Amino acid sequence: DEGDVSVEVEEFVPILTEDWSWDLDLETRWNAATNFVRQLLNETKDVGKRVAREILIARKELKNAKHRANIKAYENKTVIGGTIVGCISRLEAIRATRPFAVIVEEASEVLETLLFACLCKDTVKFEMIG
Repeated sequence: DEGDVSVEVEEFVPILTEDWSWDLDLETRWNAATNFVRQLLNETKDVGKRVAREILIARKELKNAKHRANIKAYENKTVIGGTIVGCISRLEAIRATRPFAVIVEEASEVLETLLFACLCKDTVKFEMIG
Protein backbone atom coordinates (compact mmCIF):
# COMPACT_ATOMS: atom_id res chain seq x y z
CA ASP A 1 0.00 0.00 0.00
CA GLU A 2 1.45 3.35 -1.01
CA GLY A 3 -0.11 5.10 2.00
CA ASP A 4 1.89 3.11 4.52
CA VAL A 5 5.20 4.56 5.53
CA SER A 6 7.53 2.04 7.04
CA VAL A 7 11.20 2.68 7.48
CA GLU A 8 13.48 0.39 9.36
CA VAL A 9 15.48 2.46 11.78
CA GLU A 10 17.70 1.31 14.55
CA GLU A 11 16.38 2.19 17.99
CA PHE A 12 18.29 5.06 19.42
CA VAL A 13 17.71 7.98 21.74
CA PRO A 14 16.47 11.03 19.83
CA ILE A 15 18.81 13.95 19.56
CA LEU A 16 17.57 17.12 21.23
CA THR A 17 17.47 20.26 19.12
CA GLU A 18 20.23 21.90 21.08
CA ASP A 19 22.43 18.81 20.57
CA TRP A 20 21.94 18.82 16.78
CA SER A 21 24.97 19.68 14.71
CA TRP A 22 26.11 19.17 11.15
CA ASP A 23 29.25 17.77 12.70
CA LEU A 24 27.36 14.61 13.68
CA ASP A 25 28.01 11.63 11.45
CA LEU A 26 25.62 10.98 8.55
CA GLU A 27 23.98 7.89 10.10
CA THR A 28 23.19 9.73 13.35
CA ARG A 29 21.70 12.69 11.46
CA TRP A 30 19.72 10.35 9.22
CA ASN A 31 18.35 8.39 12.20
CA ALA A 32 17.46 11.61 14.01
CA ALA A 33 15.60 12.97 10.95
CA THR A 34 13.81 9.66 10.35
CA ASN A 35 12.72 9.41 13.96
CA PHE A 36 11.52 13.01 13.86
CA VAL A 37 9.39 12.29 10.77
CA ARG A 38 8.05 9.09 12.34
CA GLN A 39 7.10 11.00 15.48
CA LEU A 40 5.29 13.63 13.38
CA LEU A 41 3.40 10.90 11.50
CA ASN A 42 2.31 9.25 14.75
CA GLU A 43 1.19 12.57 16.23
CA THR A 44 -0.71 13.38 13.03
CA LYS A 45 -2.48 10.00 13.17
CA ASP A 46 -3.39 10.59 16.82
CA VAL A 47 -4.79 14.04 16.04
CA GLY A 48 -6.74 12.60 13.10
CA LYS A 49 -8.27 9.91 15.33
CA ARG A 50 -9.25 12.49 17.95
CA VAL A 51 -10.81 14.75 15.30
CA ALA A 52 -12.73 11.81 13.80
CA ARG A 53 -14.00 10.88 17.27
CA GLU A 54 -15.09 14.47 17.95
CA ILE A 55 -16.88 14.61 14.58
CA LEU A 56 -18.82 11.44 15.43
CA ILE A 57 -19.83 12.88 18.79
CA ALA A 58 -20.87 16.17 17.16
CA ARG A 59 -22.93 14.31 14.54
CA LYS A 60 -24.75 12.35 17.25
CA GLU A 61 -25.41 15.54 19.20
CA LEU A 62 -26.75 17.24 16.06
CA LYS A 63 -29.03 14.29 15.31
CA ASN A 64 -30.34 14.35 18.89
CA ALA A 65 -30.85 18.13 18.74
CA LYS A 66 -32.81 17.82 15.48
CA HIS A 67 -34.89 15.04 17.00
CA ARG A 68 -35.66 17.18 20.08
CA ALA A 69 -36.53 20.14 17.84
CA ASN A 70 -38.94 17.99 15.81
CA ILE A 71 -40.58 16.75 18.98
CA LYS A 72 -40.84 20.31 20.28
CA ALA A 73 -42.57 21.38 17.04
CA TYR A 74 -45.31 18.79 17.59
CA GLU A 75 -45.49 19.17 21.37
CA ASN A 76 -49.02 19.44 22.80
CA LYS A 77 -50.59 18.96 19.37
CA THR A 78 -53.66 16.76 19.36
CA VAL A 79 -54.09 16.63 15.59
CA ILE A 80 -51.23 16.17 13.16
CA GLY A 81 -51.60 16.22 9.39
CA GLY A 82 -49.28 15.78 6.45
CA THR A 83 -48.37 13.78 3.41
CA ILE A 84 -47.25 10.22 3.93
CA VAL A 85 -43.66 11.22 3.17
CA GLY A 86 -43.81 13.99 5.78
CA CYS A 87 -45.33 11.68 8.38
CA ILE A 88 -42.84 8.89 7.80
CA SER A 89 -39.84 11.24 7.86
CA ARG A 90 -41.01 12.66 11.23
CA LEU A 91 -42.38 9.42 12.60
CA GLU A 92 -40.43 9.40 15.86
CA ALA A 93 -41.38 13.00 16.63
CA ILE A 94 -45.04 12.35 15.85
CA ARG A 95 -45.13 9.23 17.99
CA ALA A 96 -43.42 11.03 20.87
CA THR A 97 -46.27 13.61 20.98
CA ARG A 98 -48.93 10.87 21.10
CA PRO A 99 -51.51 12.69 18.95
CA PHE A 100 -55.24 12.10 19.24
CA ALA A 101 -55.67 12.24 15.46
CA VAL A 102 -53.48 11.84 12.39
CA ILE A 103 -54.55 13.09 8.95
CA VAL A 104 -52.65 11.73 5.94
CA GLU A 105 -52.91 13.32 2.52
CA GLU A 106 -52.37 11.40 -0.76
CA ALA A 107 -53.53 8.25 1.00
CA SER A 108 -54.83 6.56 -2.15
CA GLU A 109 -51.32 6.54 -3.61
CA VAL A 110 -49.76 4.82 -0.60
CA LEU A 111 -49.51 1.22 0.54
CA GLU A 112 -51.56 0.40 3.62
CA THR A 113 -48.50 -0.74 5.55
CA LEU A 114 -47.02 2.75 5.32
CA LEU A 115 -50.29 4.22 6.53
CA PHE A 116 -50.27 1.95 9.57
CA ALA A 117 -46.74 3.07 10.36
CA CYS A 118 -48.13 6.55 11.09
CA LEU A 119 -50.30 5.21 13.89
CA CYS A 120 -49.26 5.13 17.50
CA LYS A 121 -50.95 3.51 20.49
CA ASP A 122 -52.66 6.78 21.55
CA THR A 123 -54.06 7.65 18.12
CA VAL A 124 -57.86 7.51 18.29
CA LYS A 125 -58.73 8.97 14.89
CA PHE A 126 -56.97 8.35 11.57
CA GLU A 127 -58.18 10.21 8.48
CA MET A 128 -57.07 9.54 4.92
CA ILE A 129 -57.50 12.26 2.31
CA GLY A 130 -57.01 11.92 -1.43
